[in-house]
Amino acid sequence: MVGGNGKSPGPRSSVCRTVAEWAGYAKYTLQRFASLRDYLAGIGEGTNAASLILVEGSQMNGADTAALSKLEQEDCVIVLTSLPDVSFLHENPEMIKLLGIEKIEEDSIEANGLHLHEGFLLGGERFYEATDEETAKRQDLTLSMPWFLAGEDAEIYMNGAIDTEKVRDAYGEYKEEYLPAVIWRYDTGKSRVFAVAGDYMQDRCIGMGILYGALAKASSCAVYPVINAQNAVLSSFPTATYENNAKMREIYGMSMMQVETQLMLPQLQTLSTVNGSHLTACFTPALGDLNQGRREDRILDTMMKQFREMSCELGVSLTENPDMTVRERAASIQQFLGAEDISYRIGASLVDAEDLWRGDSFLDDPLFNRALTLAIKPVSDGNAATGRTVISLPLVGYYTEKSRLITVR
Repeated sequence: MVGGNGKSPGPRSSVCRTVAEWAGYAKYTLQRFASLRDYLAGIGEGTNAASLILVEGSQMNGADTAALSKLEQEDCVIVLTSLPDVSFLHENPEMIKLLGIEKIEEDSIEANGLHLHEGFLLGGERFYEATDEETAKRQDLTLSMPWFLAGEDAEIYMNGAIDTEKVRDAYGEYKEEYLPAVIWRYDTGKSRVFAVAGDYMQDRCIGMGILYGALAKASSCAVYPVINAQNAVLSSFPTATYENNAKMREIYGMSMMQVETQLMLPQLQTLSTVNGSHLTACFTPALGDLNQGRREDRILDTMMKQFREMSCELGVSLTENPDMTVRERAASIQQFLGAEDISYRIGASLVDAEDLWRGDSFLDDPLFNRALTLAIKPVSDGNAATGRTVISLPLVGYYTEKSRLITVR
């Protein structure tokens, strides 16, 4: 990976973290260089030439133009994980040509949404454009962008959606290739250059999807590692204390227990049998105060019988009750299991990453008396635990979350 301005991409860079994690999955050896010039000098001194070169374009300077030009004559794949500032491009027209940009129509425009084309990310074609007031509130993707017109030889994978009239005013007619290019590929001689205009590589899931897509497009074949396929972790389900019965009866005409057993459980059974998904249900004694609310006697025992038929694993959720430490939460769950006379061995847990980073050790708690799978964000290792990163949380970052999900299908 190549940085710019004489600074090697540091491990704390969000883009570098994305690249490092992707390299681990894809079994690539990652090397860091401060600039393209340093990389080319390293090859001259015996460093093996890379088949895939990732460049933080936002950090490039004028001296990198000649280096990129030389590199594009080699047989390699170049991914610019971000692009130089528009003002820099105006001052370096040769760089515009090297990026496969035919014209900069406007330095900055506000798009209505984004169009991801078929055949790049695993989830296929998607339109990320708000259609009503509610979805407009959840639009959190970056819609402010330069209007780059990609060259006619470029292959566009994502573009901004703007008003038809605006395109006609600029070009006299409306064609999709006239829309602002956001992610595209441009072949120059032997090299394949992929450009990402925006901050998408800073998101680890979207960034890894882009890198897999670029690698697949640049190769005759590509191997995609499938890890924990068709697994689903259910957060705070089931709940043994029903604090929300009145609201549930108002909305569904049922108690909270009936909602879980008569509405939610049948849908989970369908997910398990029809889709073949393997479920882990991370239960909690209570969503709020552990000492408040009415407990449903033997509810967990009742649900576990259903889980057994579904081959569903029982886990615990340690993300509720923020005023308690993880160890205190684990102790309360242990107390609850004892009162319910349940001796089931817990094999999975949903944990807030901040609790781990604070050093709030809990893996030696008697509750976890065997190897443990942690569903956390971000991923952790050690302590005889397998980290499974949470990629999506409900009602958080509407369009960003959808983008993350289609990159890992």
